[in-house]
This record gives sequence, structure tokens and C-alpha cells, in this order.
Amino acid sequence: MIISKSELLDLFEDAYSASKQAELISKESREKLADYAEDHELSKKSVKAAYSSYKAFKDGRADAKDEDFFSMLAIIEEHFGGEDTNSADEVSV
Repeated sequence: MIISKSELLDLFEDAYSASKQAELISKESREKLADYAEDHELSKKSVKAAYSSYKAFKDGRADAKDEDFFSMLAIIEEHFGGEDTNSADEVSV
């Protein structure tokens, strides 16, 4: 097998350039989310978590019709939000 130096280096340069562009775009996205949180006096972590859920739906990793997912999410929110008024250990979903 013959490997062309110029072809290999061009490939690596293109890949490197694309990865740097991706890093920059990702950083800009994080900054936009942080700016939104600050502008609206919201927790940056909450905005990030909400965006992660949005991405899961957008990417098809979560289904808006998945009632079990929303039931479990509600249980978690109630538990950590201090609103756990149901003392039962089991909940019907």
C-alpha cells in the first residue's frame, strides 16, 4: 500500500480544522445558554438540563409520547423539589 504524504496531511488538516470549528460552535452554544440564564435570572444548570432534554427529544432519544419517562421525571422533581407529598413508595404510571 502506498500512502501519499500530501493526501494524508491534507486529510488530517481538514479533520483538525473541522474539530476546531466544532469546538468553537459548541463553546458559542454554551455561552448562549449561559447568557440566556443570566438575562432571565435562571439557574445555568437548569437551563443546561432543560436543553439536554430538548436535545434528547430532537435527536429521537426520547419520545414525547413516553408517559413512563414523564412519570419518572415528575417523581424526581417532586423528590428533589421538596414537594414529595406522597408518602407511598410505589406510584402508578
